[in-house]
Amino acid sequence: MKRQAIMIAALLFSVIVGACSEIDDVTHLYKQESPIDIEMNIPDPLVTDQEESLTVSLSHNGEILSKVDSLHVHIWKHDHTVAYHFEQLETDQDGAFNLPLTFESDGLYYMKVDVTHNGDTIMPTAQLIVGELTDEEWNILHNQRESHDQDHGDDSHH
Repeated sequence: MKRQAIMIAALLFSVIVGACSEIDDVTHLYKQESPIDIEMNIPDPLVTDQEESLTVSLSHNGEILSKVDSLHVHIWKHDHTVAYHFEQLETDQDGAFNLPLTFESDGLYYMKVDVTHNGDTIMPTAQLIVGELTDEEWNILHNQRESHDQDHGDDSHH
């Protein structure tokens, strides 16, 4: 009886493991993702009271995207006292979207690009440092760095 129970358990185990094993060549059954690639070109340094030319370059499967379903760029100061919004952007001869902008005050800013193309959406955010930072802004950067290091561990394996 005990021997029969062991045999049944072994058989069930084999069926379960066999059902969970990878079947060859099933990857074609799943949607193959090919994300939009984005490059945010930000001058360094950024200064106030001078027109800066920020650009956003997009590509998909190695092809430059000069037309997308939607493109919104939102730039804001960390304390939300200043905000800029772009929707209708022109492309240059290389297919990059241009964001001519004059920052009115120094500080820590964020730039979020919201792109949709063929139903795929990406929304990366970058930090911008314009002019000089206050002690408070330096502390914000320091705290974000510590938080990032804790989230990803101090032992990076990249």
